[in-house]
Amino acid sequence: MATERYFICVECHRRAYKARLFQTLRELSRGMTTCEACGGTMALHLVFKFGLDAGGADCKVLDVFLPADKDLDAWKREDGKWVTFFPFLVVMEYTDKRGQAFWLSYWHTVEGDASKQTKYGQWAPFLNGYLLKSLLAQARG
Repeated sequence: MATERYFICVECHRRAYKARLFQTLRELSRGMTTCEACGGTMALHLVFKFGLDAGGADCKVLDVFLPADKDLDAWKREDGKWVTFFPFLVVMEYTDKRGQAFWLSYWHTVEGDASKQTKYGQWAPFLNGYLLKSLLAQARG
């Protein structure tokens, strides 16, 4: 299922929708989005629907991280097209204030022959804050 998304202005509470999540996250990794109506800050909300009867989550995005363009992995395919890997770390809070969550979303772009395709990573992990903290503590040893 697609991840639902919408912006809400923190000032005038206007809602806005963005069609492309990849572009939206790239823009947010560079700074906040402003409301066209009042100039206030727009907060991105993501609504996830999980499989295996796990339910869902409605989250407000706190921050988005993406490696600098020079640090992204890229490679040339046999057909001459270039693939670039875009890994995101999306820091969120649940809208019901149960804590934080982290989404490790990713995309690939395939460029060549004057065309560009953007492919969504279908297996992006979504972790509750306590799970990520546990994993990081173990990794630090």
